[in-house]
Amino acid sequence: MLYAENKLKSYSLLTVQFAAIAFLFVTGSVFSDNGILLLIQLSGIFLGIWALFSMGKGNINISPDLKLNAVLIIKGPYRLLRHPMYLAIILMVFPLLIDHFTLLRLIVFILLIADLIYKLHWEEKLLLKHFSEYSEYRKKSSRLIPFIY
Repeated sequence: MLYAENKLKSYSLLTVQFAAIAFLFVTGSVFSDNGILLLIQLSGIFLGIWALFSMGKGNINISPDLKLNAVLIIKGPYRLLRHPMYLAIILMVFPLLIDHFTLLRLIVFILLIADLIYKLHWEEKLLLKHFSEYSEYRKKSSRLIPFIY
């Protein structure tokens, strides 16, 4: 029963995340019209690709649940950040909010941020249970924003 509850929670969080991102993409342009905001977006894309390559093909998992043979990754952007993929998402969609600002898009963006923060806290609980070295890794890295959070 606990496994089924975790899966439901995991897929619910993913549904909110992807729905929010999709909403922000379809209610405005996919790439920012502003040069500085486009640079922020491109840095998010770069960070996401770097994180994926650092993880390796066998460790990629879009849900916060751990794979059976999961390996703790502490190289690449993971050396500084425990959740670089979440930061990559924020960097990719924040410029879209600014470019085509509406109150509804702001609410959806805030919902996305809340979802990602809840998801990363839950994921960290799972990682603490699974990896004995995760506690030490947490002391040497930031959650989402280098040297801040």
